[in-house]
Amino acid sequence: MLSTRTTPGMLLAVAGTLFVAGCGSDDPTVPEVLAPDFPTLGADFATQFCIRGTLAPDNTVSGELTTGDCETVSPVGSGPGSYFEGWRVRVGQTGSVTIQTGSGYDTFVDLFRIDDLGAPDLENLIIFDDDSGPGDNGRFTITLEAGTEYWVMVSGFDASDLGPYTLEARY
Repeated sequence: MLSTRTTPGMLLAVAGTLFVAGCGSDDPTVPEVLAPDFPTLGADFATQFCIRGTLAPDNTVSGELTTGDCETVSPVGSGPGSYFEGWRVRVGQTGSVTIQTGSGYDTFVDLFRIDDLGAPDLENLIIFDDDSGPGDNGRFTITLEAGTEYWVMVSGFDASDLGPYTLEARY
């Protein structure tokens, strides 16, 4: 298990792997996040799928969809031409996890299993959602297995759905 204190919006690249990183804090209101170590992620994969960091259960991360993000081109998730960002998810213990987006626009969220760090495709798509969360936000609850690599794709429903969002995972 890797124990870190998080600071929103800070990314760290180590050996081609992107991590959400934070400086230590003496502030007791900053939650301690326990997440398993992630295997090395190739820089090509991270770039091609706009991996922005890691999402540990019982944690919330922030992102922002812009026209500079990756553009969807497949029938997976939202429509072609929308923009997306990806987040790695790995749990330390098998259990039911709710993943939810929060934004002021229509978000779509997909969960893929990454077996070989190849391109996410329909064979690796586990679940997706458009509007089960509050407003037009995506939300689903699913059992995640310990030690399995997952990838969450957050996208706008169409190309005009851009702006800040939150992504939350809760046991």
